[in-house]
Amino acid sequence: MQSRQRSPGQIAGIIAVLVAILGVAIPLLIAILLADRQGRETEMRLVSAYADDVLHRAETSISQGYTAIRTLADRNPAEPCSDESVALMRKLDLESSYLHAVGYVVNGHMVCSSQGREGIDFPLGPVDWVSQRHVRIRLNVRFPFDEADTYIVVERNGFAAIMNRDLALEATTNEEDVSLGFFQPINGRFMALRGYVKPEWVGSPTRQVPRGHSVRTFVDAGYVVAVARSNRYLLGAVAALPVTYMHAQERSTAMVLVPVGLVAGIALALAALYLVRRQVALPAMIRAGLRRQEFYMVYQPVVDLCTGEWVGAEALLRWRRANGELMRPDLFIPAAEDAGLIQDITRRVVELVTQDLNDVFSIAPRFHVAINLSPIDLTSGDVLELMGGMAHRMKAGPGNLVIEVTERGFLDRELAQGVLHSLRDGGVKVAIDDFGTGYSTLAYLENFEIDYLKIDKSFVDTMNLDTPTSQVALHIIGMARSLDIELIAEGVETGTQATLLRELGVQYAQGWHLSRPMAAEELLLGLQRARPRKLMLVSMAG
Repeated sequence: MQSRQRSPGQIAGIIAVLVAILGVAIPLLIAILLADRQGRETEMRLVSAYADDVLHRAETSISQGYTAIRTLADRNPAEPCSDESVALMRKLDLESSYLHAVGYVVNGHMVCSSQGREGIDFPLGPVDWVSQRHVRIRLNVRFPFDEADTYIVVERNGFAAIMNRDLALEATTNEEDVSLGFFQPINGRFMALRGYVKPEWVGSPTRQVPRGHSVRTFVDAGYVVAVARSNRYLLGAVAALPVTYMHAQERSTAMVLVPVGLVAGIALALAALYLVRRQVALPAMIRAGLRRQEFYMVYQPVVDLCTGEWVGAEALLRWRRANGELMRPDLFIPAAEDAGLIQDITRRVVELVTQDLNDVFSIAPRFHVAINLSPIDLTSGDVLELMGGMAHRMKAGPGNLVIEVTERGFLDRELAQGVLHSLRDGGVKVAIDDFGTGYSTLAYLENFEIDYLKIDKSFVDTMNLDTPTSQVALHIIGMARSLDIELIAEGVETGTQATLLRELGVQYAQGWHLSRPMAAEELLLGLQRARPRKLMLVSMAG
């Protein structure tokens, strides 16, 4: 049983359906992924802020404690419990928002403090650890005057600062089940803790944040966790929230993004359907346009930047459909290349130019006309016959005809070299169009016989701007000089650009500032006037 071959219309329909499905599915998937990512990032920023807040409070407590201890030791170390010392203790206590009291310790007993000397003597309990600076730290001290709370006592040289261990955990939070704590990074021991925290979050050397680095966030055991490390002290902080908060944030974000993604997907699908159907139908439209002679030419003069004279013109193909719609070349030229129609387009261009400008070289013998060839044209021997016939009918002399090829045309190096060599032997000059946007280098160009380099408009636009491409035009000019190749700048739209190009040694240019594209009749009339044109070069833009 023979299989039926699908028609172009059926293929277009299948492609359109697939594009429509993808057009809806992809934005929805992107919306879901964005919601997931944004929910995760929002939650991680939140726990990072909590960890930062705890660390800031702990650092401030430690800093105020160290400041108080140094001040007391410097002022009156010989009489630590004198009236003067106790008064100073009270002053330091009042000035320090994170300190509960300041005192003096002898043999593990608090003997005087900012609260006075009477009835103060009581044991503080064992030291939990001693820091590298010989600071003795007790983590679970309860005072007779406030047995409900637990305090941290930091002691050095007998002087001690007393801090409420939970004060650093009073971070501003909207979540009830947030876990907070600060710890000693060397041993991972917590100095204060509220809520559930796995010891592995801070105790493992592989999980600890290096000193001087930013907060590290991760998800573990159903929690979003942030661990911070102090730049000033051996101190770290941790904050954790259940992942249920993250999932809630993801759902909330998805409620906004998914409908937007759905609408965008439908719009994208409709646009894609239109473009696919049009793209599939475009080759048939091109064939019909060629039959109906809907294509026509306009010509943009190439101007001598020193004299203002027209020295040549680039032939530009245009397509106006029977319904009056103008089709852009950047749409139909690639479609013609993909459909194998580009050589038909080239033959039509040659026919039109030959008809339009049959007598141009009798009017202006040194004038040149440039036509654009595709990379496919350069791989076909037909182009030699085509250009030879064009030169014969137009009575063109050496240099009157120019072909413009993009750098893609040189990908088949050996074949392109042979075709270009034969064309130049026949008196046709060669220009590289849109130079700098493709593959060519100085070493690459040395292998080809080139007469002109055309500087792309994108580089002309940025010459006097501070952009990454602003120096490209200067490099192209230097390359052309080293190879003795003439330059044509494209897309010159301001007097400033024209002046700068001329000062840099660029010989020729084209663009709306110099002359717009025009019909053949207008071009011939301009040449027949036979009077020199003086270029209006101004020092300011456009």
